[in-house]
Amino acid sequence: YQIIELIIIFLITLIFNLICNYLSNDELWGYGFSYNIANDLIPYKDFNMVITPLYPIIMGILLKIFGKTLLLFHIFNSIICMLIFYYMKKMSKNSCYIVYAIFLFFSLPNYNLLCLLMLYILINLDNDNKNDYMIGIFLGITFLTKQNIGIYLCLPTLFIKNFKKMIKRG
Repeated sequence: YQIIELIIIFLITLIFNLICNYLSNDELWGYGFSYNIANDLIPYKDFNMVITPLYPIIMGILLKIFGKTLLLFHIFNSIICMLIFYYMKKMSKNSCYIVYAIFLFFSLPNYNLLCLLMLYILINLDNDNKNDYMIGIFLGITFLTKQNIGIYLCLPTLFIKNFKKMIKRG
């Protein structure tokens, strides 16, 4: 049942983003950066970028493997949205559908979706008292995706009461 639900969420997100959402500048820039990386261009050397390169590198690798179309870019971002829904449902079974309906209007393909996914993964790891090294890795990935969000997520780690736990995460 859960897999079917996730597939339906994926399809709803993909169709909504392709039909209802307008083409934004962030989407064009993100696809352009990923397309350049898929064509073996080097960020900051062969083309200019303002954002950190992790999201375009991940998307560029996927575009190079599966094809360099904007549709695939939307498919990969719909997968990220589906994973965000999975973590939303894991945290709150009752209100996840309402929140996801609102989330659809802000689910344009860009690096902010990857940051949101990392936030949900971090909350899940912290709630389940998982390995602190994994929390540190995901904090680093979030920092490499968007620096200002990464810094704000790293700050609470500095105020953990247990100093050994702080060293593992940092």
